[in-house]
Amino acid sequence: MSDSTLIIPSAAVAAIASETGALGRLRVETGGFLLTPVGDPTITVVAFTGTTGIIRHRKMLQISARALGRLFDYADGHDLHAPAQFHSHETTAFLSRTDATHGLRVDGFTSVVIPRFASPPGDPAAWGWWTFRDTAWETITPARPSTGNAHLIRFDEDGIHAY
Repeated sequence: MSDSTLIIPSAAVAAIASETGALGRLRVETGGFLLTPVGDPTITVVAFTGTTGIIRHRKMLQISARALGRLFDYADGHDLHAPAQFHSHETTAFLSRTDATHGLRVDGFTSVVIPRFASPPGDPAAWGWWTFRDTAWETITPARPSTGNAHLIRFDEDGIHAY
């Protein structure tokens, strides 16, 4: 098992758990992306999925290419990059077949799964963490926790919105 290189502020963890729980109690998955300054492993922005171009179901979260484009344009314009995405599952933290085959399969990219979406753990060590290396996903240690805040935004096909 490799170590995660990411550092996640406690405020980011709390926001992710809160958003996941709110939508999980509606019995739908949610997710988003973790953004860091270029060359810095500290997560400074949590980008939650919005509505337009986002499809949520009990066992699926789908983000349109246009919504992704809006987020990546925002990141580029703010000297940020997106080394990780997160999404929730109803039960356990596992990398589903859909996650493994249709997720962003980019070398070094991290996928995080938050379990028990109706009552998610507030500890990132209880989440599932995987990084794509060469041609496969490998389990990694969780991001290192830190004190501090993160900027929270929403993104969708209509652009970037205040959280």
